[in-house]
Amino acid sequence: LDLKTKEQTESIISKLEGAEYVVTKYKEGQKKQHAPSPFTTSLLQQEASRKLNMTPRRTMAIAQQLYEGVDITGEGTVGLITYMRTDSVNLSEYATEGSKVAIAQMMGDQYVHPRHFATKTKGAQEAHEAIRPTYMENQTIEGSAQERKLYDLVWKRTIASQMADAEPE
Repeated sequence: LDLKTKEQTESIISKLEGAEYVVTKYKEGQKKQHAPSPFTTSLLQQEASRKLNMTPRRTMAIAQQLYEGVDITGEGTVGLITYMRTDSVNLSEYATEGSKVAIAQMMGDQYVHPRHFATKTKGAQEAHEAIRPTYMENQTIEGSAQERKLYDLVWKRTIASQMADAEPE
């Protein structure tokens, strides 16, 4: 249908008004939701902005604090996330194994689905890995409210990246 004038368009619209419509075919199916990749710097900034209402500058300042270390009772200063300036989505074998254990303990073996993501960014530096918790067994941390929220975002994204695809019920 190639409508070139206002009159042609109005003519078609008037013919369609009051017509009966019948659905003759539909397709029913299920769609899986694939696990997201771990955080890169830009993805972390976007999610923190969207979910935590943090500016990129604030996000990176808090991430820097988590990277440099937070004072943990009985342990001293401990770095809680890996280096936060990266464009890599790769996880180390250590992180993948830690995620498998955490997921199996929390939800069961059927939800474990380790993945190795590939960075699609042209010229990406693969020297670093994705932003992730340094210790996957630490689901929560001590620290300020914003540090806990940002850490929770990183921890959940890392765990989700190693889980089976979500399927509709």
